[in-house]
Amino acid sequence: MKTKWYQHNLLLIVLLLVLIISCIWIYYDMKAGYRNVPETDVNMAITPQYQIISRQALNIWPAGTVFDQGMAAYFYAAKPEVKVTPVIALSGLIEGYVEGTVQSTVMLQAVNDKSEIYWSYLLNTTPEETFRLQNGNSNANGSTFTANEIILDPAADYDLASQIANEIMFQANLFQVAVTSNINLTGTIYGTPVHKSFTQELPISLQQVSFTMPGSQDIVTSITLNEKNNQTSFVNRITQNIRVSPLPFYLFIITLICVLILVWLKFKSASKTVVEHRRFKDWITEGSVEINNRTPIQIHALEGLVDIAIDLDKRVIFDSKINKYYVLTEDIVYLYDSKRINESYDKKQLGRLLLNHGLLQPEQLETGLYYQNKIGARLGESLIALGFIDETTLYSTLASQSNLDYYDIENLTQINKDDWLDKMNRNKAKALMAIPLGKRADGSLVIACSEFSKYGMQKELQDIFGSQIHMVATRPTIINRIFEQLALRERNNLSFHELRSTEQVAPWQRLSKEELEEFIASYYRGNIITSLLLKASGIVDETVLKQIPNKEPLLNWLINKSMINSEIANLIKGLDKAVKSMEWKERQEMKCPNLMELLLEANYLTSDTEEWINRELKIQGLPIEQLLINNFLASPDTINNAGFLLEILHGIINKEMISE
Repeated sequence: MKTKWYQHNLLLIVLLLVLIISCIWIYYDMKAGYRNVPETDVNMAITPQYQIISRQALNIWPAGTVFDQGMAAYFYAAKPEVKVTPVIALSGLIEGYVEGTVQSTVMLQAVNDKSEIYWSYLLNTTPEETFRLQNGNSNANGSTFTANEIILDPAADYDLASQIANEIMFQANLFQVAVTSNINLTGTIYGTPVHKSFTQELPISLQQVSFTMPGSQDIVTSITLNEKNNQTSFVNRITQNIRVSPLPFYLFIITLICVLILVWLKFKSASKTVVEHRRFKDWITEGSVEINNRTPIQIHALEGLVDIAIDLDKRVIFDSKINKYYVLTEDIVYLYDSKRINESYDKKQLGRLLLNHGLLQPEQLETGLYYQNKIGARLGESLIALGFIDETTLYSTLASQSNLDYYDIENLTQINKDDWLDKMNRNKAKALMAIPLGKRADGSLVIACSEFSKYGMQKELQDIFGSQIHMVATRPTIINRIFEQLALRERNNLSFHELRSTEQVAPWQRLSKEELEEFIASYYRGNIITSLLLKASGIVDETVLKQIPNKEPLLNWLINKSMINSEIANLIKGLDKAVKSMEWKERQEMKCPNLMELLLEANYLTSDTEEWINRELKIQGLPIEQLLINNFLASPDTINNAGFLLEILHGIINKEMISE
């Protein structure tokens, strides 16, 4: 028993071991990283580097002379130009980074001997610059950053200051040009977030014939960015460790997520099985089973297995060691394995249904299942993506499986939203993928839904509207088109009933004598040659048909090229099935399927709906087309498309178009 439990939970055990290993790895990495964090201060300094260059040639100073910093005076006679370059330097940083912005302003101002400002005038503001500093090379991405150069003309600034002083009739003790750099910082130092702001000022004192400036190194502004490292918080230490050594952390997170998903899946599967077990506990006995030479038959639901046990007057035996249920006879063992059924039943049901309807080939199903396993999509979506079926074929088939009528619509103006918005807003309707169409003759509300197979959908819609509803199936594309208010399909995607109003050529006239004979001979045998039917309709001419690759499915190729829509393709398939269902004698007598037969074979209507329609035709005395439209059993587009197909078929067989 222990061995079987170990094998059954091997993946979970491996994941838990990896989780423990990753935790130990993180712990020792944190200890090692914490011990290696240095305790030096991290400082940032901003130095207002500058050059003073003469522009006027004098006997003692030729033009272009670069004056030394710290001179007693720089005389205006040399027309000196001052070039200021703020330099930001980071020191002491081993692990971390600092990024920030720097912006400088140049102010002309009048001050007294206590540096009190009487008035000020803005001369210039530089654009804001960004930088990132860390240990490494001295460049914009390293430990120093050099801001853009600021050019000053002290002589011109003194003249402007004098002019301002005369205008306001106030002579100050001293004129001054102040270059102020504002720095804002963010970053992380040894795992600790940093947020700092500071300023640095370079003063230039203006006199009547000269100006003076302090040396750059005398006015360097410096700040310490980090706190003492031995006080770094536990959270900051973790953050630092993740940044320095992310691999064990990523391994821990991924493994933890896998463990949680695996536990949740096991719990979900076990919960469903427990509910079923409790429901049928009166018919279940626990024990062990030896199959021996009995033939095993898989049953897809516990309820079905219980029904078999009741019919055979036997008990259901539950083997708790392997979580399987059995009903034994002398030669056969009926088996229900919830784990196996949950994994494979749904996809096999859809594939089997499409095969039984002749809509899919076995090799196509195998390719679809392989594609589904590779990308993790639904089987139906995979088959559509591979081009084996179209959306209308898929959802009309699923509707038939759920015993629902299928409704296809292109004209969005038929939808009247005002009747239902007070009970179900658009967001709720989009979440349910459902849209009310209107009321049918018996007063029930018809609702088109693309999530019709979802458990409890009928009841939820019933509760929302508080009245009797009649749900019909449709494609999700239609629901999305309604809510997104998309335009109708382009002109090259014309429906058949539009062409019927413009074309006057009889269908059989578009076929050669040999093609006509081939089509009729095939019809006698119960088959429709799709290519000739399309050619006779005028939608696809002979030139296009010759371009279709031999191995490419005809209808799918035309849909992908936007030459026909998916509903037309689905109705053609339904027409072919309707012809196959006819008696041989009827085909020999040149009879054609009627509208009801076509919609039934195309999975638009169910047999129950057929009975209801036949009763209502007698009661209401309406044409069948009007009855279908009034009760939202088929849209006008579907009626027109189906009717035109029937006219084309009748016109080919009888060599003339039968007018309405």
